[in-house]
Amino acid sequence: FADEPEAARRMIERLRVRHDAVPQVLTADKAYGSGPFLAWIEGRGIEAHVPVIDRTHQTAGRMTHADFGYDKEGDLYLCPQGKPLRRVGDASGEARRSGTTGYRSRASDCKGCPIKTRCTTSSTRAISRSLHQDVRVTVQARQATEAFERSLRLRKRVERLFACVKHNDGLHRLRLRGLRGADEQFVLAATAQNLKRMTKFFPADGPGTRTAAA
Repeated sequence: FADEPEAARRMIERLRVRHDAVPQVLTADKAYGSGPFLAWIEGRGIEAHVPVIDRTHQTAGRMTHADFGYDKEGDLYLCPQGKPLRRVGDASGEARRSGTTGYRSRASDCKGCPIKTRCTTSSTRAISRSLHQDVRVTVQARQATEAFERSLRLRKRVERLFACVKHNDGLHRLRLRGLRGADEQFVLAATAQNLKRMTKFFPADGPGTRTAAA
């Protein structure tokens, strides 16, 4: 998925430089829902209507990230039994490389815990927090709004056009080399698609015809 967000960044920057314009809202599918890209978008004043990539529920049936409360002031997590999970590792170097910060409980706190079997099979419980977690939470909260649903419907309308070109018009891959060739092929494909769509606005017996009364 790395190429798609990078292409979006370039298009947004090109729009800003060439036309001095910045979109108010960006809508995209889940491939664009990583924390770094969402933070980049929101940092430029663009409201992201994008499903957030979320793997925190993938815990093999055990307690998830949502079962642990985060204390922002203390920068730690609290387990359901009230025991802390404190930050581990280098907060600057390692976090920048992985994009996350790790938190871990103490073995003495987990030993004898009445719900340990529901929590972890290890001697301690570990949790990772995205460096862009605040942005992720903000964007996730938008998914319940009407504005987000409206953006989703508009995105599907646009994506249907691309799907039509690919599956109905045979544009599974480019046949012309270079950027110029790609540009020409897309222009031709879009022109053909628009001509087909225009036929829906004309009567079956052709444009400009009139039926004379006998």
